[in-house]
Amino acid sequence: MIVPPGQVLDDARAAAKAENHALALENYERFFDRALLDQGEDHNYYGVRLSYCLHEWARLGEKYPAARERLEAKAVEALAAFEATGDSEKFHDFQSIRENLGQEESVLSQFIQYHKSKPDLASQALRLMWNRLVEAKRWDICSAYLHDFESKYESALFRFDQTMQICVSDSTFGGNEFAEQIKGWYVRDVGNLIGALRNSGWHDAAKKLEAEAASDMQSRGHPELASRVLEQAAL
Repeated sequence: MIVPPGQVLDDARAAAKAENHALALENYERFFDRALLDQGEDHNYYGVRLSYCLHEWARLGEKYPAARERLEAKAVEALAAFEATGDSEKFHDFQSIRENLGQEESVLSQFIQYHKSKPDLASQALRLMWNRLVEAKRWDICSAYLHDFESKYESALFRFDQTMQICVSDSTFGGNEFAEQIKGWYVRDVGNLIGALRNSGWHDAAKKLEAEAASDMQSRGHPELASRVLEQAAL
């Protein structure tokens, strides 16, 4: 019988509150393993699975060592699945688990290993690691993935246009707060791209994108975002 994922998560939380640690672990693990399979058409637990579930599971592990051991094992399983299938969502599982365990550096180190020895896997995981590489100022690695900088910019602009259209058409999506978040995503993505180009010696390409971003944001009624992009690029 399929138990609704929301109920499984509620059961995990109730068990954790009652300090029934073994039952809480059982339900957190069940939610993580089954939520996307059992969610049906009316719910989407993708974000909850990688955020609230893992955060609460990691907190349980602070009190109950078996919970931390299982969570660490899940990270190993996810990485093995990624290496076997090339499915970037498995790397996302690995990344999210390790980050909730406070092991962010291990994720970066793993990606760097792939970059050096398994470029196909690195390419699959890149979208999840790009901003982290920029934050770490690993320009030596970033430079290897800049050949398609124009398509990267076009993707960022497309996401901006699509999500802003949704935001404007339906206020229930968050109104001004959501609009500011969308702008922030654009600033981060384009600013990081320009920053990587600059620091990798691609100065002409950086200037080209600066001009495109200024023109695109001017035509969309958000000229102030161009200066925010440049501020992000300078970080």
